[in-house]
Amino acid sequence: MKSLSVLLVLVAVSLAGCASRANVDYNQAFNFEQIATYAWLDLPTAGTDPTQFYLSQLSHQRMVYAIDNQLMSKNLTKVSRHKADVLVSYQAMIIKQELPQLQPQLEYSLGFSHHYHRNYFGLSYQLEPAYRRYDERSLVIDILSPNQQLIWRGGLSLPIKTRLTPVERAKEINQTVAKILMSFPPILTSEADK
Repeated sequence: MKSLSVLLVLVAVSLAGCASRANVDYNQAFNFEQIATYAWLDLPTAGTDPTQFYLSQLSHQRMVYAIDNQLMSKNLTKVSRHKADVLVSYQAMIIKQELPQLQPQLEYSLGFSHHYHRNYFGLSYQLEPAYRRYDERSLVIDILSPNQQLIWRGGLSLPIKTRLTPVERAKEINQTVAKILMSFPPILTSEADK
């Protein structure tokens, strides 16, 4: 029964990780309704480590493409920097994580006894803490005013999936960007609406 409870907890934690939502913050004083155009602040440089697929030049191109597509789907027009209502930037990084887990450990001890004409048999079972190490990809998208003041930030961190095809990588980046920009521009409610 104890092992079933542990299994249910591990499944619940795993499913909770699948439903990740973006972390978002913004300047409530900024008028987001006036935004019609955007430009890239400075395109980040792609990583050069050949083992880091998430930070490669190809992934960089995919991220820029995905962010452009999401902003254009919100009826924003990409213009030159000096004509833009807002500036866009992003940061991508890889973070090393450790997740504590309980791992079942079977001990190699068996017991047998005879007491009052009854036989008893036992097997020892215990849970020991262990840590699962993994890499997490983190993407942060910033929207800045023309004078480069941060007005909106959204970010999301997810475990890195390995051995993806280029199509799968592009799909994953598109989904991540869509989750982050889902709440841009924010819907501001006035005090009278509350």
